[in-house]
Amino acid sequence: MSWQLINRYNINENKWNEVVSLSRSRHITGLSWYLDIVSPQWYGLVWDDYQIIFPFAKKTKLFFPYFLQPPMITYFRPFSLIDINGEIFQSLISVIKKKVIFADFYIDDLGFKSKYISDCRINYLLRLEDIEDLRSMMSEHHLRKIKKMEKNEPCLIQLTNVPTNFLNDFLCNSPYMLNETELRNIIIKLGKNIEQYQLGGWWGLKIKDTIMAIALISIYHDILVFHSFTANDKGRKSGATHYLIYKIIENFKKSNGKIIDFDGGNEEKMAFFYQGFGGKPYKYLELKIKKW
Repeated sequence: MSWQLINRYNINENKWNEVVSLSRSRHITGLSWYLDIVSPQWYGLVWDDYQIIFPFAKKTKLFFPYFLQPPMITYFRPFSLIDINGEIFQSLISVIKKKVIFADFYIDDLGFKSKYISDCRINYLLRLEDIEDLRSMMSEHHLRKIKKMEKNEPCLIQLTNVPTNFLNDFLCNSPYMLNETELRNIIIKLGKNIEQYQLGGWWGLKIKDTIMAIALISIYHDILVFHSFTANDKGRKSGATHYLIYKIIENFKKSNGKIIDFDGGNEEKMAFFYQGFGGKPYKYLELKIKKW
């Protein structure tokens, strides 16, 4: 048994997506259509007729193949129908090294050692199964923001068939997004596909006739992922984003959802934000591989 490198257009989509769905590490970011958006012309590393699959965002520049982390995937997960042991993990790293001259990517921490591990990073998760009162998990800072917003009688609304221009302009409210045209386009395209596949979409927080904040979420199996969110100037000052995220989590909990994936938090500011909702750190790894 060994790894096969398969071009995107030769991937058996049904088998690929079935493995993602049945894997213990199942996550929307492994689905073929999601990868098509964030990393066009991706490859798949496939072990023993789709027993294990690993998305491989190999690209070429000046005839030199390389592997870098694509946008909107915090870290890669090997999706598997069998247990992954140390030998299989090391063989995965070896085949990546053979296929590119340089790799710098993030991967789930499976507990195996590697000389190529360069850093440990943090994502934030909130497990809802054992939580009775969501507010009891939240920080005083976040609770103050939410109580202040409640006085304005905000309304949580689902946004469907949202015009691209509206989303593009609203995303520009985030200083981080302002100069990221390509990233905004990817997020908008993800939103359309998530809505098309009926796995979530855009939600907004409205006060009177004004949308103060928006968030793109997906719900795949029992995991809700926050892919993107932002607020306008007035919304940022009044805590609209805090309230929007709180209400989305509350509704997901009422529907017996199990896990909130905040999809980030390695930066101190975002870690504080996610911790305020009760999020707990989950470790993943950065691997750097050089052929010479």
